Amino acid sequence: MKPTLKLLAPALAVIALVSACFPSASSGRSSSHKNTLSPSKLDPRFAEFRYTFTEKPEIQERVDILNEQWLNLDATEAHLTLAFSRTGFFELNNEPEFWMSGVATISDEATTMLLNKTNDNRTLLPGIYPGLYEYVPKDCTFSNID
Repeated sequence: MKPTLKLLAPALAVIALVSACFPSASSGRSSSHKNTLSPSKLDPRFAEFRYTFTEKPEIQERVDILNEQWLNLDATEAHLTLAFSRTGFFELNNEPEFWMSGVATISDEATTMLLNKTNDNRTLLPGIYPGLYEYVPKDCTFSNID
């Protein structure tokens, strides 16, 4: 797997999970299986954000990145962050690490495709950069996607 794709794959999975927002009266936080994620202290809908960064990440509006990586996503709005991660002491043999997280508004067709792949296990939202919380609708539930 190419380094760029290797780094983007987990971030795109987060984006897919956060993008699969379905209005519901249920809170979406209960689950039939044990949830080992710790909720964020800032917003209990989300899992704790565990990445570190050296400088405050800039929130960018970048639909092009998502639509180029996922051809059928048809994102119409996207807010992303990207930052280098502080993972310990600098070693010459290690490549620099960075993380990316985001929230996107996607097409109805992509939403239907994701709905067909849910496993009905309600869970906390993935741990995304807290500056992105405001872009996630408050009245949604979220399911894991297989």
